Amino acid sequence: MDKRRPHRAEFKARVTPEAPQGLKTVNESARGHEVHPGQVSRWPKKWVERLPKVFGGKADAETASPARQNGRLERKVRGN
Repeated sequence: MDKRRPHRAEFKARVTPEAPQGLKTVNESARGHEVHPGQVSRWPKKWVERLPKVFGGKADAETASPARQNGRLERKVRGN
């Protein structure tokens, strides 16, 4: 018997902001939505990691990656 329940993105979007914003603790949020506290604590981390992609375009993606930016600057210095 599989105890895991897949959660839709809409559900995660509703639950995730509660703990980081201080609206509820992780345990309160988990209890209220009937999910494990570990899930509720992991979702905000993923949310924060992916948030720049929501607002970013190509310029933001290059700024977010120092290696990419360094390569671009080196090419400019060499004149390529």
